[in-house]
Amino acid sequence: MSLSGEIIRRFDQMKKDRSTMEDRISASDEGLKYLQRRRRTEGEMRKHLAAKGYDEIEIDAAIEYLLSFRYIDDFVYALDYIEMSIGKGRGNMRIRRDLSDKGIDDETIEDAFCEKAEEYDSFSDLKYLQVRRAIEQIRDIVGNIGDKAPDDKLLAKISRRLTGKGYETDIIHAVIRALREGRISDYE
Repeated sequence: MSLSGEIIRRFDQMKKDRSTMEDRISASDEGLKYLQRRRRTEGEMRKHLAAKGYDEIEIDAAIEYLLSFRYIDDFVYALDYIEMSIGKGRGNMRIRRDLSDKGIDDETIEDAFCEKAEEYDSFSDLKYLQVRRAIEQIRDIVGNIGDKAPDDKLLAKISRRLTGKGYETDIIHAVIRALREGRISDYE
């Protein structure tokens, strides 16, 4: 192929690439579009932009832009997610796993949990709230057992349910202890 033929071929390719790039929205705009419905983590945003075909440089630039305006903030996301999840009766282990799955690093998760604990008067208040939420999660199993102590089979079922919900063992033990001692009304 002659030099002029190569130049013409490259020029045609450049025109085609330019028209394709003009039609394509920027990674930052795609990120803003993705944030319209709800908050996202940096990890979720990176995954979304990569799935849309943006290269690493475009993704990094978009993330930097979104972070500069605090459109994405993993710490704030984690705080909101913890609050919502505790309200839904989820345990700390499940909340941590969910946040990690969303791409939030362990240090940010731990900082968010510490911040949440500071919102309560003490750590014991937070634990009390979690025990109370755990008891709400097992109401359908326990029903109205009154003053009689539940049998081992029922306690095992309760333990499995709470483990599946992501509660830590100290919360599960507190619930079982309250059931055995007939103090479940202390958490109502």
